[in-house]
Parts: sequence; C-alpha cells; structure tokens
Amino acid sequence: ACKMKLGDLKGALLDADFALRETEGNAKAFFRQGQAHIALNDIDAAVESFQHALDLEPNDGAIKRELAAAKKKVSLDFAVNLIYE
Repeated sequence: ACKMKLGDLKGALLDADFALRETEGNAKAFFRQGQAHIALNDIDAAVESFQHALDLEPNDGAIKRELAAAKKKVSLDFAVNLIYE
C-alpha cells in the first residue's frame, strides 16, 4: 500500500506477488495486486486479481466495489474500441 501511495506501482505489484507466493489465500494481497494492475492500466489482470480476492472474502464490500469498477472499465474500453475501429 505504501509503494502505491508513493507512485511505485511496479514495486507495489512485486510486493503483492511476493505476498501471494509466501501465503496462499491472501485476499488482501490479491486486492493490492488488483489495485496495482488498475494503476498500471492492466484492467484484465486487475479483474482477475479482484475476483480471486472476492472468492476468498465474498462479503468484502471494498473488493466488490473494485471488481465492479474494473469490469465496468473493461466494458467501456471494449465499447470505445468498437467505435474507433
């Protein structure tokens, strides 16, 4: 979380990846990984990370919101690509 706030997005992603290697089933690490992917504009990877987090913590409102926002961005990006192709 600190690296994200400092703008070190790739470092934040590496930290999340490391946490996931160390502890399987870490919803918070999947959540942070998703946030880093969003910030790096890798929306498909973000959706995947948020979905893993939600699978582990199905009642977490923050995860649900981030997943919904990421899915919406995927839909919007798809629509924009259709218009401009």
